[in-house]
Amino acid sequence: DLVVFGEVGPTGEVRAVPRAPQRLAEAKKLGFTRVVLPESVVERLRKEERHGLELLGVRDLTEALRAVFQK
Repeated sequence: DLVVFGEVGPTGEVRAVPRAPQRLAEAKKLGFTRVVLPESVVERLRKEERHGLELLGVRDLTEALRAVFQK
């Protein structure tokens, strides 16, 4: 039920990638319910671009791992 997208930089920061709304729409179509993605992307998304998914915004790899393994 979990999908992850973003780019990991050399110091562990999680960076935005292009076309986040389209990636979220595709994740919804494929049946995913939770998404780990860069926090900077979550802040920019409008409500309709979230597609009813649970968005877990992260700033770095440590936060991403916590989000993935918390459930």
